[in-house]
Amino acid sequence: MVDGSFLLPRLSWSVAYENDLGAKRLNVSKAEPDQIDLLDVCRIRVTEKIDRKLHPFPDPRKSFIIETQEETYLFEAQGTDERNRIVYGYKLVIARLASLLMLRDSRAVEEFFGSASAMVPGGFTVGK
Repeated sequence: MVDGSFLLPRLSWSVAYENDLGAKRLNVSKAEPDQIDLLDVCRIRVTEKIDRKLHPFPDPRKSFIIETQEETYLFEAQGTDERNRIVYGYKLVIARLASLLMLRDSRAVEEFFGSASAMVPGGFTVGK
């Protein structure tokens, strides 16, 4: 961010397989690896109803949706309380990141990527 450019944090996840189903892929995404830029998120909400043609197995009481301009992603947590914590937490993280970047606040680098004086690729330490 020293030169005015910056990297944006992403939410990423790995592919899950169900051994009993002949190694069938359980979560499918158009992007590889599966990831979402946090600032691309338009909406995060608990699931009200699920299209069973697209997602036949998730429990709506434990599921939540993340929407971007291009995609809608369905996730399932271990339980309702965990789902609520995840949804609330992501909303706070994304709001914090957006507000820091809009204000061009240098704390965004430290909060989302670690200390600016930490090691950077290439093997040297910035600021020392």
